[in-house]
Amino acid sequence: MASLKDRVAQLPKREATEAEVRSVAERGGLVVLLQHGEPIGALVSLEELGFILDARDAEAEDTLRGVDEVPSGAHGAARKDH
Repeated sequence: MASLKDRVAQLPKREATEAEVRSVAERGGLVVLLQHGEPIGALVSLEELGFILDARDAEAEDTLRGVDEVPSGAHGAARKDH
């Protein structure tokens, strides 16, 4: 019998929208989380989906905060191009 990792490797992989993941989770389906094509976990409840989305949103906010921290010289250079 093939391992879960082997079975997952045979499945087609694609990014899913939040709505698609939510729909699968609501129906009680299994959502396998991949990172660089490798299984890193599974989503087994809508509550877990909420935790993942909260983490994603927090990471996006951190990224945006990082953009705000660009040195002023970089902003000045960008303004000269306008």
